[in-house]
Amino acid sequence: MCKESLTEDLRSCAGGKAWISKRKLRTWLGVGDEKLNEFLEDIDSRVNGNRVEYFIVDVAERVLEKRF
Repeated sequence: MCKESLTEDLRSCAGGKAWISKRKLRTWLGVGDEKLNEFLEDIDSRVNGNRVEYFIVDVAERVLEKRF
């Protein structure tokens, strides 16, 4: 899978937004909290209300990097 198609798939999961919540990302990846936290290590995040969100392009790069 290429970065562009991963980004589009993640954006679709996030409702068309450029940022994805940890909960939605957990579902998309199909992993538990421990594995997700390991995956997200060193990726910048932002707090939006009571949610932690991650920039989709950074997440797509990590997926390709780790071949997750």
